[in-house]
Amino acid sequence: MKDRILQLCKRLNQFSLADIETVSEMDTTKILPVLNELISEKLLLKKQDIYYYQKKNRDIYVFYR
Repeated sequence: MKDRILQLCKRLNQFSLADIETVSEMDTTKILPVLNELISEKLLLKKQDIYYYQKKNRDIYVFYR
């Protein structure tokens, strides 16, 4: 389930909880723990109500910017 949500996050790039819920056809109670785990792993960034997928090279880009 985590892999499926991660793939959707990569495809959407930026999304709201409603967006991912609609696309994945899963309940919010199942999605939120996975999104929080991805945030803690720094694969997602949450600003206000929008989630952003973080590419692996993003930290390097911000460092050199």
